[in-house]
Amino acid sequence: MIIPQQIAPAAAPILGGLLVDNLSWRWVFYVNLPLGLPAVVFGALFLAEHRGHRPGRFDLTGLVLSAAALGAVMFGVCEGPNRGWSSPSVVTALVLGAVLLASAIAFELRVSEPLLKLRLFADRLFRDTNLINLVGLVPILGAMYLGPLFLQQGQGRSALESGTSTFPEAFGVLLTVQVAGILYARVGPGSSSAAAWPW
Repeated sequence: MIIPQQIAPAAAPILGGLLVDNLSWRWVFYVNLPLGLPAVVFGALFLAEHRGHRPGRFDLTGLVLSAAALGAVMFGVCEGPNRGWSSPSVVTALVLGAVLLASAIAFELRVSEPLLKLRLFADRLFRDTNLINLVGLVPILGAMYLGPLFLQQGQGRSALESGTSTFPEAFGVLLTVQVAGILYARVGPGSSSAAAWPW
């Protein structure tokens, strides 16, 4: 599972650069059709249907509250640098997003079948793992976004040049995952969590 997931990030920047430079940016999406359609056909023909437990009642209120909260917060954060952090629309969006987010959390903690099971964070291993994952993903995903943007808009490089400059990071992740797998097998999840979070 890990190897295909890391081959794609290594190949995608180069393939994307070739498509954008030689055809058009729309081909970044069109290229999924010859790959996706055979996968759908294969799944329909050969994958057995999975039947799990009967789902509970859909938490529509939780969905509306959480989606509205995140949408308002994202609008405020994204428009703050452009419109100014003190502009009425940005302040309104951030305050409204904070109120909606607090309402969503309060509602999800009370409902019997929540959309977001926030009580999972009471488990120390789950909580610490997600915190470590958040701290690790922020710089990785940020670099994946800002690196190509800097190369193309800041330095005026082509999409292909940007892709050939950024694709090696996928190999670093692939090697790191192998080391992490070995350490996990020897140390285990509890010990590694305790080592990362000594308190």
